[in-house]
Amino acid sequence: MVATSLRERRASGVAGQSLFDVRKDYHRKLQERLWSVRNGLPSNSDPTSARSVEIGRALAEAAGVTVDLPSLDRASLAAELERHTKGFFEAVFPRVGDLDEASWLVEMAGATVEFAQYDRLATTRRSAANDGQLAALLCSDCTLAPDLFVGRTRPPVEGVQYAVLKPLGQENLTEAALVGVVVCKWRISGDIGQEGVDLLRRPGAGAWYTSIVTCEPLSARLASIAFSHHGRYVYHVALRELREVLSRQDWWDSRDLVDLMVDQGRLRDVSDLPGDLAARAGTAVWR
Repeated sequence: MVATSLRERRASGVAGQSLFDVRKDYHRKLQERLWSVRNGLPSNSDPTSARSVEIGRALAEAAGVTVDLPSLDRASLAAELERHTKGFFEAVFPRVGDLDEASWLVEMAGATVEFAQYDRLATTRRSAANDGQLAALLCSDCTLAPDLFVGRTRPPVEGVQYAVLKPLGQENLTEAALVGVVVCKWRISGDIGQEGVDLLRRPGAGAWYTSIVTCEPLSARLASIAFSHHGRYVYHVALRELREVLSRQDWWDSRDLVDLMVDQGRLRDVSDLPGDLAARAGTAVWR
């Protein structure tokens, strides 16, 4: 996991693309591995919910999903979404902010405690391995592991302390301010109560921007996260297409709930996330 300055990616060719094109390319890459309709079942739908399957099919059609891919397990779905979302950020961030004064870093992490700013959690995790009650309290190791870290580096400023984003044990650490953590969930499970608790217990506690990226088709499950805690925001992989589908089908209750989340700023399209993180970086406390 080497932190690479996104300034170096300016020559890659993506800088000439519009945000619309980058989003379209993001969808195309998702459709190569995880976004598909197999035997009538969309990969982002809950097979036990008829409404989820119906909306998922309509959403897939609106997004141009045509491929039939082998089914992936839940962990593989999340890993693919994480990988492609990282690539999406790396394509968009060169357009955001003043890169002459700051550079963006996007890190994937298998476990949060690998990073210096979370070194105290390493002791907690080791203790949990031998303590059933503590393990139950923490729910699982994934509670301690956001999928993506987004940080920003700046030239040295007197009196400003920066958090270290690179893993412990590596030399020549790159110091950066941690701006946000991103949780990638291709779909939200039916146990929305516990799912919401687990997501919201991820590290952050308001110190940085915490967001969830998902392709969940059911508005109720999106709302279970979006309205569960202030300071955590849901970004949909295809919100524009979802709103279009709900507006033309007889799913007025789902449409109204999505509209409410959008109006209150709790649900946004994934293409809005880089700009929101940039805005956060401009006002964040540089730790």
